[in-house]
Amino acid sequence: MKKTLVALAAVAATSAFAQSSVTLYGLFDVSYGVTKTSATAWGTQPTRKTTGLQEGTTAGNRLGFRGTEDLGGGMKAGFVAEVSMSMITPNTFNNRLAFSGHADTAQSGGTGAAYVGNNAYASNGSSQNRQSYVSLSGGFGELRAGYHYTNAYTVSSLSGYLGGFEGMSGSDVAHTFGIVGGTRASGLTYLSPKFSGFDVVVQYGSTTNPAIEVDAGFGASASKQQRTGVLVNYGNGPFKASVAHTRLKGLTTTPQLTQVGASYDFGFMSVRGTYNDGDNDAGTDVKSYQVGVTVPFGALKVFGTLGKSEYSNVQTNISCFNGGSTCYVKDIKQQQLGVTYDLSKRTMLYAATGRTKSDTNGSSYWGMKGTDTRVGVRHSF
Repeated sequence: MKKTLVALAAVAATSAFAQSSVTLYGLFDVSYGVTKTSATAWGTQPTRKTTGLQEGTTAGNRLGFRGTEDLGGGMKAGFVAEVSMSMITPNTFNNRLAFSGHADTAQSGGTGAAYVGNNAYASNGSSQNRQSYVSLSGGFGELRAGYHYTNAYTVSSLSGYLGGFEGMSGSDVAHTFGIVGGTRASGLTYLSPKFSGFDVVVQYGSTTNPAIEVDAGFGASASKQQRTGVLVNYGNGPFKASVAHTRLKGLTTTPQLTQVGASYDFGFMSVRGTYNDGDNDAGTDVKSYQVGVTVPFGALKVFGTLGKSEYSNVQTNISCFNGGSTCYVKDIKQQQLGVTYDLSKRTMLYAATGRTKSDTNGSSYWGMKGTDTRVGVRHSF
């Protein structure tokens, strides 16, 4: 009898284990590069050059866990827990996922680099959450709750429409901007099943922090910030396209952004691009585009991108029509050229160079220029 019970327990344990799985995964990217940032007016931002090891050029370094459990009846439960990592600083778990510049503890940030769109340096920090959520999936699609990628970032960077490396100059601004800010946000995400090549992603939640609504009282001010987003994807053979709209509802403003992305693979060459139109509901309109071409030669791929974005308050600021000094138009132009070589399915060598230049017409702003050249290796598991 005891042997029978032990055998049944072993079978049950084996069955439960077979229905659940947990995967450890990671991505590590390290390069050697030269980054240069300079201002073109006022003399308040002198030319700055850094040389040395960098990381996160093609993607942010990370370590993650992904798990699923079969609940039966076509239902599954799942989770993702992912943290950023550093490969070139004393802090292994580090917040460098948003910075791909040189590790420079002598600087804490600078207006000059920010105006170009890509920091020329990056400071050390503590562990930072990349993604963490739980999910339920089935015939109805998938519902996620937690901290995950926004629709805006999915179109701009994760969909494959970008074409270049957003972690360096030349592809760091024109494909996205901070109008609906945030690479990731807390909230709910629903992913529909695919139907005739179409699928829909709907998001509701906060901006970049947990969704908390505070009623006025006891010395506190009312606070409620919401993010809503709808993303429609279509894929049919070599053609792929996406349309997304994201809207933030803040205390005083309601920024919004509409994005369109598309790509087509001809076999001997692939083309891709994005177009963005948004406003921050505070006097600034933004329009931008970026196009890219990739030509494969076996394991070797050569790519090039061009992009432009325009930040302007001329149409919305009434003082501009009277010659107001707060009017400005900022044109940002970008170019990037690079090559990748796949040593295997998980290891890639790359080299790229790029430039981002900002020309500004306005007394309160100044032009900036940033250039990057990098050679590196990326490995994932």
